[in-house]
Amino acid sequence: MATVGSPERIVGHALYAPAGDGRAEVAFAIAAEYQGQGLATILLGQLADAAATAEQYAHSIGIIADDPNVDTLISIFLPPLATPPEDVARSLLEAVDRLAAPKPVLAVFMSAQPLPVLTSPGRGRVPGYHTPEPAAIALGHAVRYAAWRSRPVEDLPMFSDLEVDEAGALLENALERGGGWLQPNEVRQLLGMYGVSVVDQRLVATVAEAANAAAELGPPGVEMLVGVVNDPHFGPTIACGAGGTLVELLKDVSVRLSPLTRTDAASMLRELRSFPLLEGYRGGPKCDVAALENVLLRISALVEDHPHIAEMDCNPVMVSASGAVVVDARVRVAPAPPRCPLGARRS
Repeated sequence: MATVGSPERIVGHALYAPAGDGRAEVAFAIAAEYQGQGLATILLGQLADAAATAEQYAHSIGIIADDPNVDTLISIFLPPLATPPEDVARSLLEAVDRLAAPKPVLAVFMSAQPLPVLTSPGRGRVPGYHTPEPAAIALGHAVRYAAWRSRPVEDLPMFSDLEVDEAGALLENALERGGGWLQPNEVRQLLGMYGVSVVDQRLVATVAEAANAAAELGPPGVEMLVGVVNDPHFGPTIACGAGGTLVELLKDVSVRLSPLTRTDAASMLRELRSFPLLEGYRGGPKCDVAALENVLLRISALVEDHPHIAEMDCNPVMVSASGAVVVDARVRVAPAPPRCPLGARRS
């Protein structure tokens, strides 16, 4: 089996057999291609043939898993074979219990029949799948989650200019009249209380006045969006991505749970496909990325301080070389459900 991936993402895998049936050459070609892209590749020889017994499966798992260069293992059982899947599952669990050091082991039984019992008395349940792809995807998610959990705890940014009480009073007034969507002037006030810049507005009567006002307001920038949904289980969930009229078409969005750290804000932007636009793609002007990160952090502080904010949509947020300003925004308020402790939301 060739398992191809990186610490962040498992890309794929390919089975191979002894030279002669063509699969070995395919596996090595895939491995060489991904190695050329800087991705780690492990090639394991075929340790069991189509008539392998359950004991041979267990023996193969022990050999591979005890290798210090192997961090995890996906065992694939492909019927029709002479060995019943229940026997293979039983031997697999016994092999897992005998491992010298705990390692993640996933089991694939490529059959339309229900999965056999995969509960180990010593090590708990072995995850089971019907095809290899979901197993590899799940393993990739687990790796990313472990990497996130291993990051050092980062202090939240502190802002000295927030008008917390004033914002709370504005939201309470909205709740007293039944909640729902705030008026545009209330949205402008609320964002301003947390230091989020909103675009200047001018009333004009002629085309010439409109042109002059546009010149004074400055050139347009890159359109982004910042949105929030208050999830009953996870609390405020913050999204950032490509904005404007094509937001539904592009679907270029990154998501984090609040409260955001500076690392969170920076990584949200840099994982977007549209991030090069902010850095001057194809000779375009470089935008003030730090200003957009600041918008994310301040909106995170706003929704963290005020659980009555049920939904927020800032689209577009115009980002240029001179900063980041919200052009249009909506905020919906509603009675706040009990919020889980921060540790429970982010663990």
